[in-house]
Amino acid sequence: MGYSVWLPYSGQESFLLAGGTLLAAVVLVLLGLCLKRPLAARPAGRVVGSFIVVLWLVSVVVLRLATAAYGLAVYQQAGRVAAPVNPVTRYTIGFALLAFGTVAFLARRYGWKLALVSAVAAAGAGPVMFELAFDLVIAFRLDVPSPVGLYGPLFFVPLFGFNVATLALLTLSPAARLTRQTLFALAGLFAVWTVWALFGFAYPDTPATIAFNVTSKLLAAVAGVLIFLPDRRVAAAVPEPG
Repeated sequence: MGYSVWLPYSGQESFLLAGGTLLAAVVLVLLGLCLKRPLAARPAGRVVGSFIVVLWLVSVVVLRLATAAYGLAVYQQAGRVAAPVNPVTRYTIGFALLAFGTVAFLARRYGWKLALVSAVAAAGAGPVMFELAFDLVIAFRLDVPSPVGLYGPLFFVPLFGFNVATLALLTLSPAARLTRQTLFALAGLFAVWTVWALFGFAYPDTPATIAFNVTSKLLAAVAGVLIFLPDRRVAAAVPEPG
């Protein structure tokens, strides 16, 4: 275990985690089956929208400062620690770019400004939907600097705030709505995690664990795109920009 590599699950813990992720997958499937039509959040007005953007920018700054403080504590207590090989970041970035381009095209009916806002929100939604659940799985399995009661929350609370603020950007787009397809994609993510949990939910440094991580991140990105799946009734009412 290290400051970036979490302790894998094993034995009974592995089965408990698999049970929890399987339950989450089943619940999401049932919710999707019960969702008869897409649910749209009340669009944020100019004032609320500006507040959300400012809140998101503040969350970025706070997260950067908290990460720097966390890294300094690691250096002071353990010296210079070599970062582990990270084979999945390029996939995360690639999926976000694909989501950006796809949603920019899907939301083009609303004009280029709202299409751009929608694309940015979609590019962020996928990774943070993955991250919100992922942090709960690994939060207590990292070698956190002492005192743990300080540095654990110092890192994860700002990260949680950033994730929530990023999801709040979805309210800036009139094209965003909760669809059953989004719920099914998230159910697929947890189904992949169920299998991953049975293998210990270990850090992605083997072909199998990399495949689990990348597949679940792809499903999260797909879920983010499906938030902007056009509603035929709305699409018919919104004219093409001239």
